[in-house]
Amino acid sequence: MEKEAPHFIASLILLTTEEGGRQTPFQTNYRPQFYVGDPETSTSCFIHRILDRDEVRPGETARIEASLLCPEIVGEICPGQRFYIREGN
Repeated sequence: MEKEAPHFIASLILLTTEEGGRQTPFQTNYRPQFYVGDPETSTSCFIHRILDRDEVRPGETARIEASLLCPEIVGEICPGQRFYIREGN
């Protein structure tokens, strides 16, 4: 049986389109690529819930509930650590 990755709560700052961010908002059940530390340390991330709203628009800050789809990377993150999520190039 596979071990489910633990959920975590994080503050997320979505870049504006002009800063190179998305052009459209995203809703729950969003699955971007998650990077912590160097670009080689990455996995898919699943955003289960956006707290206190239905979507996040470019330029907004929101709190999310998410989990990493590769539990091995969980040991490499700690409270207060910065991370990045990306999609495509």
